[in-house]
Amino acid sequence: MPVYFLAAININDRDGFQKYAEAGFASLQGHTCEVVSIDDDPELLEGSVPGRHMVLLKFNSKEDLRRWWDSADYAKAKPFRHTAADTPFIIAMTGYVPS
Repeated sequence: MPVYFLAAININDRDGFQKYAEAGFASLQGHTCEVVSIDDDPELLEGSVPGRHMVLLKFNSKEDLRRWWDSADYAKAKPFRHTAADTPFIIAMTGYVPS
């Protein structure tokens, strides 16, 4: 069953965040993942957005997502994000599969 990774991020240091983006994308190599959307200006239709930079990735399963999230390569990328941005949330959501 597909699983979606959704992150809301507030970038405080654009140059520092670029290091995270490069390391983060490199960490996806060899993992079953589709980059669905990366948007610095999502259109708010209702409510409030906790972060202006939104990332949506699709993995084939929760296990695939966790293999990437827990990987040594992604562990190297995370400190760049922690230094350059605030992340109000990162969630994993099960995709809808009609029966």
